[in-house]
Amino acid sequence: MKRMIWLGACVVLALAGCGDDPVTPGADVRESVRGTWYPSRITGWTVSAFGKATYDKAYLTFGDEEWQAGDGCNEQRGTYHLEADGTFEMTSGASTEIGCANVPHVDVMESSTRLQVVGRTLVFSAPGRSPEEIARYTRTVSEPETATTASAVDEVRKKSEPAVPPPP
Repeated sequence: MKRMIWLGACVVLALAGCGDDPVTPGADVRESVRGTWYPSRITGWTVSAFGKATYDKAYLTFGDEEWQAGDGCNEQRGTYHLEADGTFEMTSGASTEIGCANVPHVDVMESSTRLQVVGRTLVFSAPGRSPEEIARYTRTVSEPETATTASAVDEVRKKSEPAVPPPP
């Protein structure tokens, strides 16, 4: 009887898709990356107090070799090329830049050379670089995390942002 209950529980959990089970080794990441993702952690970046009002609207969507992103105010789009093994390249296109959460989707993608989907998490990374992991996005909206280190802020700083604020 115990065996039957245990087997039944395993079947229910398998059908429900619970947990963040790793993607099957050798699976084609091009299929699993399609859809909408929400930022959960971006190395060296924190949302400003002002940007928290729109952060929950931040998203990144991958379609057939095209991507689009937004942070509640700003919209961006472009194209990407993704190999079955996760090797990643992107190009950016049109965008707007208004003061909102200013989630650095473009900087994350420009800094990344590899994508991996693990369960419901999309991991952007650049193997051989420090830090290797650039960002994590999930299939559900989450609260923004704080920056891990002050030096990591420079890694994902917006390209248009100066490293040192200009004099008044």
